[in-house]
Amino acid sequence: MKNLFSTPEVEGFIPLVAYADVMRCLEKAAVDPVLGHHFRKIERGRMSQVADRICSLLDYAFKNDRIYPFVGLFKYHSTMKLSQEEVDAFFALLVSECFTRKGREGLIPVQQRVLNRIRTLILHGSLKAISQNDIIEFKRNLQQNDILKERFTMVTLDQVEKIMLHFIEILKPTVKDELIEEVFDKHRNHWITGVEYDEFTKEFLRLYEDRDFLVEAAPILNKMREGIVVCEPNYEFHIYNDFLKSDIFLKRFSEVEPDKVRAKVSKIVKWVTEYPRGGDDMKTIAISHVAFKLTEQEIRELEDVFSLVQLNRYVYRAKLRVFFDEFIEVLRQYDGLYENEFCC
Repeated sequence: MKNLFSTPEVEGFIPLVAYADVMRCLEKAAVDPVLGHHFRKIERGRMSQVADRICSLLDYAFKNDRIYPFVGLFKYHSTMKLSQEEVDAFFALLVSECFTRKGREGLIPVQQRVLNRIRTLILHGSLKAISQNDIIEFKRNLQQNDILKERFTMVTLDQVEKIMLHFIEILKPTVKDELIEEVFDKHRNHWITGVEYDEFTKEFLRLYEDRDFLVEAAPILNKMREGIVVCEPNYEFHIYNDFLKSDIFLKRFSEVEPDKVRAKVSKIVKWVTEYPRGGDDMKTIAISHVAFKLTEQEIRELEDVFSLVQLNRYVYRAKLRVFFDEFIEVLRQYDGLYENEFCC
């Protein structure tokens, strides 16, 4: 899989962090009301060593967009149980003294990303923790992405949080095969294309992970791609979207779970495409709909929904008409066809 984080920005010129700026930051931290108890007892010589190490660490991290080599160091800080206020105070001081003070150009995106990841690691002991800001930003990115926005137009913040937490759980190297199979089953009828999967993955990983994570997660990402992505044109997704806009959906299926509606769409497309094979299955399904008292007008409307332009081929349309003709006849035989206009 291509390294999603190998960008010209990372590979270009990034100014070094000045030792004098970091030293001044630490000196101010020693007298800060929030941070002082952590820094005031550090001797001058020791503080100089800390400043030098911070410079080396940040220079490497900014240049390579990586912090994995220093994960152990940051996890040590997480054992100190630093509060949100303390961490925020230190990073605000670091940014003001080293990046935004007079004469400085401010943080560039790669520096901001690295500092955000360091903050997360110190606060949570994990690079994979999700903040409320992450959720809001990811939702915005999904809804503004030209490839993904159609799928995520109505997504809520709660849904985005669940998606992110689930994705993080899946990307762990110790993930169990049972969980991956569960994800395959859940997404089978979402008809996700390769472009959509790659774009979603890129947006997710770009948000807060560093480049090493892609190497760690790549085998799982590739396995997920193989199990989720559809190989054929994504007709079913467009049929499903048209179905949601139809009158018959509002009358009959609006309270049915989306997964079940998508599964029904997939089955109908499969039966029509393979017709006359599967005729017995169609008859069984038709009999199961007797109690619904469908009208012929509703069934013809459903036929129109499945007659998308993309599938507007003579053979397909001919099979579609015969399929629904037989569906109507089965309902009529079992007194399941309501001859009057359905209303509710």
